[in-house]
Amino acid sequence: MLKENQRGVSTIIAIIVAIFIIGGAAVVVIYINNNQTDIEQVVEESQSDQAAQTSSDLPSLYTQAGLPEYPNGAITDKREGNDLVDGVQVTWETSDTIETVKSFFDTELTNIGFDLPSSSVPASEYAYFGIYTDESKKFTLQIIKIGETSNNKIHVNYHE
Repeated sequence: MLKENQRGVSTIIAIIVAIFIIGGAAVVVIYINNNQTDIEQVVEESQSDQAAQTSSDLPSLYTQAGLPEYPNGAITDKREGNDLVDGVQVTWETSDTIETVKSFFDTELTNIGFDLPSSSVPASEYAYFGIYTDESKKFTLQIIKIGETSNNKIHVNYHE
């Protein structure tokens, strides 16, 4: 008889929980329907904010120098000194190949007056390292494969 009472209590508890879950879901659906416009506006603002977080995320010394921003990467780290003697660093992560990233920076940096590296570590499927020069300034580019993933880390350092 005790086991029958326990099953009865368990059944009643399960029914009560189900009522709360169904009732809670109904409340959420009603809330979403009543606030659809507000929810859509918040989503649009969030997407707009994410789109605007490209150049504004770069350190000011980097943008003032007119240096290229890698278009298919997400900034993962940035550091900036007081001036170009201290330098500025930016790190992106991308799924683009090392050769694609290298070609982008080769083109963009030569377009703004940098010389291609006279000596560099040749690009491989695992890494690339090169130092681009412009008068007294240096732009160091490192591209490194991240572990077993298909992503690459792009690390740049610009200084006098």
